[in-house]
Amino acid sequence: DFSEQRPSAYATDKLERKEYVEIWYFTWEGCEDASKQRFSTPQDVLSMARDGDDLKLRPLAATRASRNALPDRALSWDQVFLGSKLLITHMTRTGWPRGHIETLSRFFVELDFIRAGKYRGYEHVIIEY
Repeated sequence: DFSEQRPSAYATDKLERKEYVEIWYFTWEGCEDASKQRFSTPQDVLSMARDGDDLKLRPLAATRASRNALPDRALSWDQVFLGSKLLITHMTRTGWPRGHIETLSRFFVELDFIRAGKYRGYEHVIIEY
């Protein structure tokens, strides 16, 4: 089940801190990359990270972006379509404000309509957003 795919600790940590994270981390490829990283990076290794004026210990895996990550503009439609669904699922799980989740969900629904042909001639929006 795609909704049970696990993004990386890096992506989850960014969502928990209510920060932007690329959709790629929530695609099949991103979750597969995260799965490989979980086996190659010890989960009990900690690093210091600045959080405002404080220093906090966080798992090393949560502080490292994947070198394979792609910016949203470089994703295929299928990657955006599936990745956005998992992104919304994990935003809900990490306690994002309901209004943010609803607004982003509506944005992705509109992209779905564009792809389905509701708005002819606007296909470039998918690439340029």
